Amino acid sequence: MKLVNFYGSEGIQAGLVHDGGVEDLAVSGLWQGPTPVALSDIAALAAKFAAPASPLVPMESLRLAPVVVAPEKIICVGLNYRRHAVEANMPIPTTPVIFGKFANSLSACGDRIALPTVDFKYDYEAELGVIIGREARDVSVDQALDSVAGYCCANDLSARSAQLATSQWMIGKMLDGFLPLGPFLVTTDDIPDPQALRIQCRVNGEVRQLSSTSDMIFSVAEIIAFLSRYATLKPGDVIITGTPEGVLLGHKTPIWLKPGDEVAIGPCFSESRSRKRSPRGHRYATGSRFSQRRRAVGIGSGCGRGTELLPAALRRHRRGHEELPDHSALWHRG
Repeated sequence: MKLVNFYGSEGIQAGLVHDGGVEDLAVSGLWQGPTPVALSDIAALAAKFAAPASPLVPMESLRLAPVVVAPEKIICVGLNYRRHAVEANMPIPTTPVIFGKFANSLSACGDRIALPTVDFKYDYEAELGVIIGREARDVSVDQALDSVAGYCCANDLSARSAQLATSQWMIGKMLDGFLPLGPFLVTTDDIPDPQALRIQCRVNGEVRQLSSTSDMIFSVAEIIAFLSRYATLKPGDVIITGTPEGVLLGHKTPIWLKPGDEVAIGPCFSESRSRKRSPRGHRYATGSRFSQRRRAVGIGSGCGRGTELLPAALRRHRRGHEELPDHSALWHRG
C-alpha cells in the first residue's frame, strides 16, 4: 500500500492512496497523526482497511509533508553504485561509505528549498530511501529486510564545493531542505525486492540518470546489517542508499542546478512491472524541481507539485505559500 503525510486541520495527518485520490485516515477513524512507521502499527492499520470510509481527496489539493517526520537517524550511503563510482573516478568501496543528514534537511512535495550563496555547484542525486519499521541491532543480512517498513524516493541534494572541500562530506549535504522525501511511503508488500527497482532523474525534461538498484555495490539488506552492527536502528530511521551514475559531478563541463530548473526523480518501480501504469501516472517515483510551481517527491509519482529551490535573497519559510516569479526557484517534482 501507499501512504502519504499531509497537513490537515489537526497538523500532519496520514492518508492512504487510492486510484481516485487520498483517503484521510483521521476522517475515516482509522489513524490519528502522521503515517505509521512501526511495522506493528502498519500491520494493525492494514487489518482495518476495506472500502474507503471517507470521501477521497484529490492529491493535488493536499499540502504534503515528508513521509517520515521525526526520524531519530538519517543515514546516507555514498558511492554505492558501481557506475557512479567509475564516473566519479573513485575506487569501488570495499566497505559502505557512511555519512549523515539532519532533520533540518527534510522537505516534502511542495516545499521550497533555498539555494544559499555559500555554493553554486548544486547537484541532484536520485536515491532509494529505506524506512526502518522495527528495532534492528546486529541483524544478519538474511534477516535485515524484516526490519523495513517501506520505501520512498529521495533526492540527496548536494552542494559540491562544500562537500568536497574536506574529506568529510556532510557540510555539503546538511543544508536546509536538501532531502526531499516522498510523496509516498510504499510498504514492503508492494516492493518485495528492493534490488529490482529502476530509478531515474530528469532535469528540465531531459533524462540525466537512468539505472537500476541492481547496480548497488552493497544491497539494502547488506547496508542494514552493516549499520546495525554499529548502532541500533529504530522505527522511523531513514537510510538513503546512494545514487547511480549521471550526476553533474561526473560531467566534464557540468551546468549546475540553478533557480528555474526542474528536477524530476523517478520512476522508482519494480523492473518486472515497469510497463504497468496506474491512473494519473502514479508510479513509484520522486521528483525535484527548482522553479515557481510545486512538484512531487517520492516513490509513487504524480502529486503534481514539487520542492522548490530559491536564491538565498528570496528565501521563504519552507512551509510558506507565497508564489514567486519563474526565475526565483528550483523545483522538486514527481
